[in-house]
Amino acid sequence: MNAVEHRANQSPALLSDRSPGRSLRILGISPGAIESLDSTTGYGSIVVSLFGGLAEQHRVTLRSVRLKGVLHYLNLLRSFTLQRPAWRRYSGLNPWVFRVRSYLAHRAVEQLGDNVDLVMQWQGLNAPFVGKPLKPYAIYTDYTTKLHDAHHYPTYRNSFYRNEQEREVYYRLEGEAYRQACRIFTYNELVRRSMTKDYGVDPERVVTVGVGVCLEPIDPAVEKRYDSRQIVFIGKDSAFIRKGVPNLLAGFALVREVIPDAQLLLIGLSPDRVLNQPGVVNLGFIKDRQRLKQILENAALYAMTPLIDPSPGAVRE
Repeated sequence: MNAVEHRANQSPALLSDRSPGRSLRILGISPGAIESLDSTTGYGSIVVSLFGGLAEQHRVTLRSVRLKGVLHYLNLLRSFTLQRPAWRRYSGLNPWVFRVRSYLAHRAVEQLGDNVDLVMQWQGLNAPFVGKPLKPYAIYTDYTTKLHDAHHYPTYRNSFYRNEQEREVYYRLEGEAYRQACRIFTYNELVRRSMTKDYGVDPERVVTVGVGVCLEPIDPAVEKRYDSRQIVFIGKDSAFIRKGVPNLLAGFALVREVIPDAQLLLIGLSPDRVLNQPGVVNLGFIKDRQRLKQILENAALYAMTPLIDPSPGAVRE
């Protein structure tokens, strides 16, 4: 996260008339629930580290644009399809939900008024404005929709849009959010190139800063053993299909035929997400970093089986 902090602090486009060393009043926008930003790994831990790092030098106020109550259920009704995985995916990526998230972000900026110098948005799932930006803003992301759609993932991609017209509307909304940003920080060069090539963003405004790992490294003095016959998977409910968990479970059933005492430890999934299967242990969400480290130290194998993953933190972790 230091690279993000450094570039945000040094960029004249973001600081405008502010003198060096003076802290900014930053509004942090997250598409997820900010009351649960206590993840130890993956997506959530990056959000924690990003805004936590900025808060060391600046005054940061967090707001979530996650839909709740009536808006949440209205989106589910509008997105309904008989295929539950497709329903889940479409409810998170459609023009209507993009506009509603943008409205919630706009309202947050409006409410804080002069108490905001800069909006720092995590991901490009909405714009932080409706009509025109009220404040300068930056986006930090690992993904663009056109980058995803440039590849053909038949088990994953087909349900994002109802039709071609809706696809183009979503592209337009997303592109407008990118092109009006003062800076876009990306995980990697692939996303940076998509910003400039697919959305026409000024190359001077897009900076690849990478992404860090939010776990302490395992002590090299620890003698690693591989006889535990334990396999570890870390993921979340919302990425159940994208992370290939059904394929993992099917493959593990074959493993058990050869190694009857093998175990598959699942971390991050809700208790009812996986049906009873011999050898599969669902540990749920783990907040304790030391416990997570211990599990990784003891495991013989880490399983990662995504259908698509633009910049998998699991590789680095």
